[in-house]
Amino acid sequence: MKFRLINIHLKTSIFLLFTAIIWSSMLFNNINGQNDARSEVIVMFKPGAVTLPKGKKDAKINELQISNAQIKTALSQNNVKFISKAFPKFTLSDTLGITRTGERVRLADLSNIFILEVSDTTIVRSLINALSNLKDVVYAEPNFHAYRGLGFPDDPHYQNGDQWGLNNYGQNGGTNDADIDAPEAWQITTGSNVKIGIIDDGVDAGHEDLSGKVSGDAGVYGGNQSWHFGHGTHVAGIAAAIGNNNKGIAGVNWAGKINSQRIENGSDVDFYNGIMAAVNAGALVLNNSWGGYNYSTTIRMAFANAYKLNVVSVASMGNDNTSNISYPAGYGQGIIAVGATDKNDHRSIWTNGGSNYGNHIDVTAPGTSIWSSIPYINKYASWSGTSMAAPFVSGIASLLKGYNSSLSNDDIENIIKISADDVNSNSYPGWDQYLGYGRVNARKALDLLRSPYVLSHKSADGGSVYSNSGGYYLNFYGASGLQDGTYWVKRYDVRKSVSFNYTTETHVWGRGVGTNGYSDESLRNYGMGYCDVVSNNNSSATLRTYVYEVWSINELGQITGYKGFYPTTPSNVHFEYTVLGENAPLSVYISGPHFLDVHENGTWTANASGGTPGYHYQWWYEYPDNRISLPGGSKKPGHGYWLKTGSDSKYLTRQDDEDFDLKVDVTDAHNTKVTSSVFNVIVGGDNAAQGNMSVNSTQTYVLPTETKLLSNYPNPFNPSTTIKYQLKEPGFVTLKVYDILGKEVAALVNENKGAGYYSVHFDASKLSSGLYIYRLRVNNFVESKKMLLTK
Repeated sequence: MKFRLINIHLKTSIFLLFTAIIWSSMLFNNINGQNDARSEVIVMFKPGAVTLPKGKKDAKINELQISNAQIKTALSQNNVKFISKAFPKFTLSDTLGITRTGERVRLADLSNIFILEVSDTTIVRSLINALSNLKDVVYAEPNFHAYRGLGFPDDPHYQNGDQWGLNNYGQNGGTNDADIDAPEAWQITTGSNVKIGIIDDGVDAGHEDLSGKVSGDAGVYGGNQSWHFGHGTHVAGIAAAIGNNNKGIAGVNWAGKINSQRIENGSDVDFYNGIMAAVNAGALVLNNSWGGYNYSTTIRMAFANAYKLNVVSVASMGNDNTSNISYPAGYGQGIIAVGATDKNDHRSIWTNGGSNYGNHIDVTAPGTSIWSSIPYINKYASWSGTSMAAPFVSGIASLLKGYNSSLSNDDIENIIKISADDVNSNSYPGWDQYLGYGRVNARKALDLLRSPYVLSHKSADGGSVYSNSGGYYLNFYGASGLQDGTYWVKRYDVRKSVSFNYTTETHVWGRGVGTNGYSDESLRNYGMGYCDVVSNNNSSATLRTYVYEVWSINELGQITGYKGFYPTTPSNVHFEYTVLGENAPLSVYISGPHFLDVHENGTWTANASGGTPGYHYQWWYEYPDNRISLPGGSKKPGHGYWLKTGSDSKYLTRQDDEDFDLKVDVTDAHNTKVTSSVFNVIVGGDNAAQGNMSVNSTQTYVLPTETKLLSNYPNPFNPSTTIKYQLKEPGFVTLKVYDILGKEVAALVNENKGAGYYSVHFDASKLSSGLYIYRLRVNNFVESKKMLLTK
């Protein structure tokens, strides 16, 4: 039978992904929204009533330590979402002032004054009333003239609660926090001028909420049954309308730029051109609130190109309440497929459809009754559909890129998925076909780019063949070194095990940009770099990519020649991958000898781990007891007087003629510092200095003038401690340990000793916690002391 390759070219049927019902009529922006009172309350709490997490100047209410249950109730019932220090740079030293004439005066203590942010001005009075009479509240009042926090813009449709997708506090029957946590994200950044390509039917560049943002194709399509008038303008407003301008709405990225590419009613070629035009114009994110059920190789190539150029592509799932695959959402690699949720975090269902679902969905975003801009005369309207959900994700993607410009497209996609709220976890924990990884969360996504999380770009070379396929036909498009067309291939699964610094909450993913292996697509391969993570733990991962052994074929499908391995051989594979995790806390402990002879060199090691590698060391030593006199009447500094020693090294070598303690400070690359526990070193032990024993050419010990039992160190202890004593004359010495009932538990010394200074190591690892007595007897001298063993 004659073999023939058939390339069927179908024009993609493009339809607009929003419901036919417009949920609210279009409104002119005739609300001035002027009010001196902001949506904020200033409150001074008594010390200790409300405590922020350590090191933070602001927080969500559920992160606070609140000692007064009535305060907690008042904040919760009035939908307070954020609290911040009113004076974040204030310190207690600021309470002391000096007048111009030199008098010292005490100034107001501002350390317990906070700003509470609420959803709108109608709640301000209710919150003040609820707080004012509580015993731990000094005062509460409206923040009439305070600097406006970026968490809550003054745009009318935001202030009145219409934009529930940004901030849902339960208004209009919604569920509190069923939103993308936009105000929380805006506490970190309100955005930057990252350019978002709006592949749609045009954007009204003259709209008051988009003014100065829009480039690309001019004008707005008049509308038909497939492309509703104003669709692109509505989408653009959701992603990047100007925020805090007291007009209309707020976009996710207030400062984002828009590149408009009109593709309404176009052919596959028109869509390709529009996508590439946006990429070439500098768009780093592409929003695609459109789709169709026919696969287009032409359009897929455009998205493959965008992916190779490190661009993020976002696409709507579709509105037909079906698992049938709509494109471009279903293209796979390099596409973030977005479904829609309603104000109660349920999958959006409308009278004539619902948000599509299926195995290709990545995340969801608000998509029911979404207010945004529409063209001309500065209008706004509420529309529904996955068309409205996608630009929420595009806006978040642009926030992430602006916050960290080094992020790759795979980084952004994975961070968005990892940070999504798994809102249907009770029924479908983890990823599921209805909501994907969950409803997106802008604040959580940005938090993954902040301390204590660390994102690291890594690479690895070489790999081993794990398995290979049999031969089959495969179409290559845009593959380096191969002409576009069909080939006979064998696919090789190539893997590489890698290790990295230990982190907690570890996430690892591959980055296609930079990896020189391909994916395992079975019908068409677009030459996109591909790196997958087969498995990982906190310090290692197994990476995977694919290479192909390729043969050319003739028109009958018969093999005509061997082409070799593409894009490279298994041993020459290069992997790019990302590790995101929370570094283990910086810690250090000292290892080395506890016992030395007099003037014997000892070497100790500072064992640092966690934090951010790039450690620096500062060693210290002290003498634990009151010092013995030296010739000339001088004394070494006693317990608590720490002296610097050594260099910036994890190792310390030193000697001494008596007992000493060590500790070490370690500072990591982020300037975090920790100090080790004290490490005790006993010099000489029971062979301690006696009489006028020479120590060196310039120093001698002086005999004790009295017999004395010294306090043990450390005390309390676990499990060992050091007991010291001194003898002014020779004698038979006993040093014994008794429990609280008087039973002997250890005999540490029972022999003749000469005059001098002595130390004994007592190991209580086999004893129970409790109070113990140790007693020294020598000649007619008896002395006892107490020590506490704590386990």
